Amino acid sequence: MERIALNDKSLHNSRKAVVLKAFKHYELSFLVHAATESQRPLAVHWLETIGLTTSNLMNAGKQVRQMPIVKVTHGLKALSLMLGVVVIGLAASVILSGNTSSHILGWALDVLGLPFILLLGSLVFASLLALVKLYETTSIQNAAERDSRRLKWLQAGQQCCNGIATLALTFTLLGISLGIGQLSDGGLTPENINQVIANLTSQFSLAFMTSVIGLPLSAALRTVLIVTNASLLVVSENKLENPKSGSTNPLVANSIF
Repeated sequence: MERIALNDKSLHNSRKAVVLKAFKHYELSFLVHAATESQRPLAVHWLETIGLTTSNLMNAGKQVRQMPIVKVTHGLKALSLMLGVVVIGLAASVILSGNTSSHILGWALDVLGLPFILLLGSLVFASLLALVKLYETTSIQNAAERDSRRLKWLQAGQQCCNGIATLALTFTLLGISLGIGQLSDGGLTPENINQVIANLTSQFSLAFMTSVIGLPLSAALRTVLIVTNASLLVVSENKLENPKSGSTNPLVANSIF
């Protein structure tokens, strides 16, 4: 086909865009003839013509290795920690209570409610993500940047812990308010007193169990964050004692504890 096109004299004087483009890009349009003229294999000629030379590929590989890659491992680590804690807690509950896991999950949905569980899970995940980010700051070489990021993630984690405590107290007040509202709306009669007490018990279970679960969980996560930050501060101070390092640690000069 290439020989036919090259020997067709009518194409030499043609002004069609396709013909002009074909002869303009002779190296790609007539690969066999161009490769033969350059005395290179067909594949090598085509790759080098489009710019895929050995040197370009090596330089591209170096650039790819130097490009910052968005890491999703932090979120996966935080999710793994949260799921691990849930599984361990569920297993401990099964052992201590003697109930099945499905019965415990059903009780959690009935007493705590799906909105509270979803919001609590989101805040716990955010707290664990801040913990993972806090620990990963040890890989930063620059002391000032390392300390600033550590402080940022510590504050973020503590705010998430405060959010867990606030969520627990909010649902506590919500449960009490719902119970009192049902009591005031229905009134007490000998016929409905059992139903009213059952409704009050259900609402007060929501009220108190959210605080029983949320407040200790918030305190535990906050303790883990503070202890982890203190441990990393010790490592940072040891690095600052090196005479080659002239930077200062802003967290040491202005302690947040």
